[in-house]
Amino acid sequence: MGPRATSCVYSTLEEKFNLKKQDIPDRLDAFSNALEKIFSIYVARYLEIFIMTKLHDEVDCSYRWVGPNWLVPDLSFKKYVILLKLAYEKPAFKQMEVFVDAGIEEQIIT
Repeated sequence: MGPRATSCVYSTLEEKFNLKKQDIPDRLDAFSNALEKIFSIYVARYLEIFIMTKLHDEVDCSYRWVGPNWLVPDLSFKKYVILLKLAYEKPAFKQMEVFVDAGIEEQIIT
């Protein structure tokens, strides 16, 4: 999105959803829900993936999926942002691993 569209989204978030730009990291669920209401669930998910890509480029860490290729990890936008925040705040944690065992998910930072 360009600067005008981004500015419009931030204005809508603040006016209609009482969600200021600086509050987004602490209110990820509200942000995701607002994106769904503004656009649609499909566009909201696309935007979340776009945001995750941009965040990944900003934070120097790697992600490694440990599991079968046919099993898609349950890594939501909120979980991804939280993991990146941990990697950013604690530079010793440079690799993220997500393990799935019999339907129970564990997130481990190494």
